[in-house]
Amino acid sequence: MLKRILVALALLSVLLISGCSAIPDLPASATSPSYQIVRKSEVGGKWQMYQLKVELGKGDELPILLKLANGDKVDGYFDVEKGDGFDFQIAGNTQLYKLEPPAAGKKVSDRFSFTASQSQGNMYILTLRNTNSGEKDVRVSAFLEVVYPASGAIFIPLDTRK
Repeated sequence: MLKRILVALALLSVLLISGCSAIPDLPASATSPSYQIVRKSEVGGKWQMYQLKVELGKGDELPILLKLANGDKVDGYFDVEKGDGFDFQIAGNTQLYKLEPPAAGKKVSDRFSFTASQSQGNMYILTLRNTNSGEKDVRVSAFLEVVYPASGAIFIPLDTRK
């Protein structure tokens, strides 16, 4: 009896594995943005700090949501480590920050700071975007650090397009 069950399981696993090989691979341009949490720590019991490494393919964008209370202060910076065509914005109910295009040949990095207000709402979106278009997949790699009150929260939405 045990022998029959093992044979049946072996046949089933062969069928499942061969069936999965018929699923086509996604083209390289269909990759979604990826991120890695480099460091996460509490600072002085009152602040939360996240350091992220973000990789964006051509046309990709990665929204990061911050839930804040009225009067919460946020500081951070970003640095593009590889690639061109990077855009960074911060918005509440209206746009609070937009990266100004750097002069040709200049490294792309900047600091940002803002205070949450009732008029801007309690949810803020930090958007990192690869603005490259065309045939070639030009990837952008960036580093982002965000420091916000420990009472706040950070979220990175799931990509449900796939």
